[in-house]
Amino acid sequence: SKYSAILDDIGVNQAPWKALSSLDEALTFAASVGYPCLLRPSYVLSGFSYDVAYGPDDLRG
Repeated sequence: SKYSAILDDIGVNQAPWKALSSLDEALTFAASVGYPCLLRPSYVLSGFSYDVAYGPDDLRG
């Protein structure tokens, strides 16, 4: 969120994002912004463990 705040301060557009801790929160957020959604575990700093959800079933998986 610190990096996002810096981007906001300097006027750089970014995709909608949110830190979530439950499947229900993730499903609600994804439904509000639309699919596909990029998923990142909290412990990952690079793109190694990212995943893409193309719909609710992918997100549940």
